[in-house]
Amino acid sequence: MDKRVSQPSLMIVIGLPGAGKTTFAASLSSHLGMAHIHDDRISNELGGSENVDKLADYITEEILKTGGSVILDIDASRLARRRKLRNLAQKHKAHAIVVWIQTDTDTAMKRLLKNKAVSKPDFIAAAKHLQKPSQEDSVVISGKHPFKSQLAVIERKLMAIGLLGASGKKAAQDAAPQAKLGGRVDFKRRQISIR
Repeated sequence: MDKRVSQPSLMIVIGLPGAGKTTFAASLSSHLGMAHIHDDRISNELGGSENVDKLADYITEEILKTGGSVILDIDASRLARRRKLRNLAQKHKAHAIVVWIQTDTDTAMKRLLKNKAVSKPDFIAAAKHLQKPSQEDSVVISGKHPFKSQLAVIERKLMAIGLLGASGKKAAQDAAPQAKLGGRVDFKRRQISIR
């Protein structure tokens, strides 16, 4: 774990099946020290269940009650579901953010079919079901970029809304390309002023 958010937060990760939501959520959870609640894992642990959403909501609420933060990796593709989750966060004075992982449909479908995670008709139905963030505090990241780039975007957003202090700036700066200085010029000793 590298750092923590400064106040209780609820990050709701959305995107197409195969967009990279679970990979991203697991990495971000580790980086920010937030609980990662994943509906597929809950379902697998219970041997399948109709009540996965209720259980995920219950676990989320219990964590938020204690002042903890959560990354929700569940089916929150519908605005009504996300509204319910934002209300839950607000009830416990937590900041809710939607993280939309955008990946083109061809890439997402190839990932799923390769892993045999879902059928093509199920993928198409899920893609039609996804509602883009609307009047929600949200951030969009690419599902095709490496985690380091995704993290830089998330950290900038968290700093902008006051959830990550200045210590988070270092990771965002580290993700940016750095200019290579060559030669024998010592830029620290140069005292140049332009008037």
